[in-house]
Amino acid sequence: MAQAPTGRVYHMTWWFKAFAIFFLAFGVAIATETTSKVISGSEEPNYTQLALSLIFPAVGVGMTAKSFSSVVMFTESEIEQRSVFGSESISLETIRGRREYVVHTQRSGSTRYLRLVATDGSCLDFGKSLYSFDDVFWKWFQQLPDLDAQDQNREEDKRNSDHAESNFGLV
Repeated sequence: MAQAPTGRVYHMTWWFKAFAIFFLAFGVAIATETTSKVISGSEEPNYTQLALSLIFPAVGVGMTAKSFSSVVMFTESEIEQRSVFGSESISLETIRGRREYVVHTQRSGSTRYLRLVATDGSCLDFGKSLYSFDDVFWKWFQQLPDLDAQDQNREEDKRNSDHAESNFGLV
């Protein structure tokens, strides 16, 4: 069994940080243009438009703060995901296995996530491509029991046993 990458700290990827900064700059540009038109008197105040134009930079600030503060780190006893918005951790001793799943959205396509499942049912999720994981991490992660494969095997066994007990189609 591979050793956990104790002492390692994984940061968000450079491209996600760049996207967050771009989103922030885009939001500030929209807010600046909208408010300057209202202040100069060239447009009547449209409070819905003003509110929407202020949401973009607010989301950009949040994304930028998260992208530069988020880390996945390993200590002697646990794995922790930490950001400016909070932290979550799981004891390395209690990790029951791993899962991978995809979240599909209409706007951004799909995002793959890694999930560590603890024996008490708690989970730790993080974007597969959002962090700069190295080979040491992947070796450790791949050696964990694959809970998705176990579920699939159980389902196949159940289907096979259901068919074995069935007399359907026999004459």
